[in-house]
Amino acid sequence: MNRDEILKVINDIIEEEHGVTVTENSLLVDAEIDSFATVMLFLELDGQFEAFPKDKFEKLEFSGLTIKDIIDIVEAKLNESNWLFL
Repeated sequence: MNRDEILKVINDIIEEEHGVTVTENSLLVDAEIDSFATVMLFLELDGQFEAFPKDKFEKLEFSGLTIKDIIDIVEAKLNESNWLFL
């Protein structure tokens, strides 16, 4: 899965609930979602990519978190998983 596909997944989740789309350069706060919706976003992403276990989620600094940061985390997890199958 490439970065554009991951961004589409993120936008599908955010847009379905809030009617807002984001770019990689957007801050998460630009999505105008509340704390509950933020948790739901990360739960959904973790369900799909297993990239946000509780210990990693608790260490995130949300105020400056960009969509690019989220994609980087998911992409790293996917690359880690792909390496296991080489």
